[in-house]
Amino acid sequence: MVTHLVPQFFGAVTMPLVLICGLFFFNWKLALIAALVIPFALPFSRLTKWLMKKIGTKHLKVKVTAASRMIEYIQGIKLIKAFNLGGTKFERLEKSFRDLKDLSIRVEAVPGPIIILSSAILNSGMVLIILVGFSMLLNLEVSLPVYVMFLVLGVHIYQPLMHSLMFMGEMNYMQLGVERVEQLRNTPLLSEGEGNEKFEDYNIEFRNAIFSYNNTHVIDGLNITIPAKKLTALVGPSGSGKTTITRLIARFWDLDSGEIMIGGKSIKSYQVDSLLSNIAIVFQDVYLFNDTIYNNIRIGKENATMDEIVSAAKAAQCHDFIEAMTNKYDTVIGEGGSTLSGGEKQRISIARAILKNAPIILLDEATASLDPENELHIQQAINDLIQNKTVVVIAHRLNTIRQADNIIVLDKGHVVEQGKHENLLSQKGLYYSMWEEQQRVKGWKF
Repeated sequence: MVTHLVPQFFGAVTMPLVLICGLFFFNWKLALIAALVIPFALPFSRLTKWLMKKIGTKHLKVKVTAASRMIEYIQGIKLIKAFNLGGTKFERLEKSFRDLKDLSIRVEAVPGPIIILSSAILNSGMVLIILVGFSMLLNLEVSLPVYVMFLVLGVHIYQPLMHSLMFMGEMNYMQLGVERVEQLRNTPLLSEGEGNEKFEDYNIEFRNAIFSYNNTHVIDGLNITIPAKKLTALVGPSGSGKTTITRLIARFWDLDSGEIMIGGKSIKSYQVDSLLSNIAIVFQDVYLFNDTIYNNIRIGKENATMDEIVSAAKAAQCHDFIEAMTNKYDTVIGEGGSTLSGGEKQRISIARAILKNAPIILLDEATASLDPENELHIQQAINDLIQNKTVVVIAHRLNTIRQADNIIVLDKGHVVEQGKHENLLSQKGLYYSMWEEQQRVKGWKF
């Protein structure tokens, strides 16, 4: 917009003005007639701007929708093929393309007649110059060379103005894109305090915490304490708020009301970078970058040496399979770690966390979907990771957190039970029901 359309637009407007001013010195009457039609074409540019804003906004929206549908279709192609949904799911993609096609035509077609009409009005100025100038030539009010000069230069008055109308239509459309970018840029940053000092201790406390997704309470009046250098497990049915609690500790989101304290101070009083430097997270769904294994592990500590990275990989039980690869730590693993198995990806993510050596560890059920062999390796890696740390683990397999110092049982954003494994079983509440259910599942036979 700045490098192409704006300079061309101003060039297209400036040249006719200079020409008209110059022609006034030769014959002011003909110059005035040449300029007379220009004001009548200007209102159409306002109409074009209004139409472009109305249609262009819809057009941008369907462009985004079409792109999203295409990405969704490509990413889900295996599932679509597996369930023979090609026709059904392609219909959604095709509809988004049809909508894009229809609105693309409207974006071009609707302002078109208005631009043509305004161009016709501008071209009528040339007709006036020919007719009035010829009449003045016959009456000897203007000489033949001056009349010819007006005919030649008249084309150069109106043609740039017609181009400027087209440039204005394009600029109005691009301005909608600029507004979207500006809206994003003007989104308020996450507020943060000035504190960047070390935490005095690593107790985590939720005080009357309330948090909502789309006006639905996920965490409702939560009051819990997670002691430092202890293992605290979060358990409960799906949707009870377990993952949300870990995301709130890392301040990926802010509470609607209430406070989260670490070391007796609100997490909002710390700089976000300072807060996150004290937290290591191992997600259930691991994402690795299309880069070398070395660089993927080094994310945990940017200035780490090779010895530190190898040491972290050994502790995470992934050094052996890395060494078996052709390029070892320099192996590029594809987008999302596509060339590695689920267990291998998970172990590399744990190596990152070990390398970071943060005092607070958040584990989002790192072994939930792994085979027994990988689960054993990762459990050993986690044991190395969590020593002398404040650990919050989300657990679906209750047998993995039997030795936890504190088990918090959640349901619909509330704490319904809390305590050690044996105490919770003796209460015969929700935890007991979940435990019994999992024990029954273990005993299933064909």
